[in-house]
This record gives sequence, C-alpha cells and structure tokens, in this order.
Amino acid sequence: MEKQEKKDNHPVSINTLNITFGQDFQVHGVTNVLECSDKNFVAYLGDNTLSIGGENLSIEFLDIDHKQAHINGSICSVKFAQGKSKLSLLKKLVK
Repeated sequence: MEKQEKKDNHPVSINTLNITFGQDFQVHGVTNVLECSDKNFVAYLGDNTLSIGGENLSIEFLDIDHKQAHINGSICSVKFAQGKSKLSLLKKLVK
C-alpha cells in the first residue's frame, strides 16, 4: 500500500506497508501508535488509520520521528481506513 504526493515537483512516499507473511512487517508513515498488544497493532498514518490483527505481535523497532515501525508476529488481518478511527471506551474496556 503506497500513497504518493507531489511536493516541490518531487514525489514523496507517505505510507507504505511491507509484509513478510508469518514473520514481520514494516510500516512507513506512522505518526502515532494507538495500540500495540500481542493481538493488535493500531497506528495513525497521517490522517488515516492502520489496524493489524494477529498473534504474538511485538514492536521490534519504532521511530516516530522518521515515521517507521517494524513489528514481529503472525498477521491475521489488515485494515486501512481513511480518517482517524476512534475506538469507543466500551470497546477498549472489553479488550
């Protein structure tokens, strides 16, 4: 998944997601991590939301200044939503 935007006539990569199934994934464009547990990784990619569900998820590397995250674990689902999604308080408590 990659989004391109032109700035000063130079293409700039904003969001990318590289997945090696069964092992790890790298996300570029991370501006904030909302949740990272052994079952969920939720992050803002600018004004959009990335949600990854899986098993044994853990953050291997996180650098918000450079907008990068490397996560290990088994991936079961990937959801990308335009806009910032907000988890309800009830949904957070149930998890």
